[in-house]
Amino acid sequence: RWARPPIEPGIAVKKPVTVSGGTAGDHAPERAVDGNSDDYDGSSWWAGSPPQWLQIDLEKPTKIDAVRVWTYWNWRRAYQYKVEVSADGTVWTLVADLSKNTRPATSLGFMHKFAPTEARYVRVTGLGNNEDGMVHLTEVRVYASGD
Repeated sequence: RWARPPIEPGIAVKKPVTVSGGTAGDHAPERAVDGNSDDYDGSSWWAGSPPQWLQIDLEKPTKIDAVRVWTYWNWRRAYQYKVEVSADGTVWTLVADLSKNTRPATSLGFMHKFAPTEARYVRVTGLGNNEDGMVHLTEVRVYASGD
């Protein structure tokens, strides 16, 4: 059986998170930053009708240049979402736009690289998927510039 290579955990593991709306069942928002990208079902944040966002507080301004996003990857679902970063939680910069995505999610997630940017907050806004329209974030990893 093929084994996925290890993927660096980044700097967002166990950081504080907030969400725009509720949570579906026991799929708490903290699960999206628990360091577990392997369990697409039990270790993920599920939200209701989109758009719904999850915001990570890195707790201090940090120069970052990549965010890897895992969504639920079973059943060939293609998720639509946007990734934004902010230094102050007020002014946001779009760093990844998958609002028209049709590529199915995989166990590798999607890596989004961008110019090094000073940010304290990272926000992923789920816009839905091609199966049931819901928002499911298994893991969000943030990488400091140069890592």
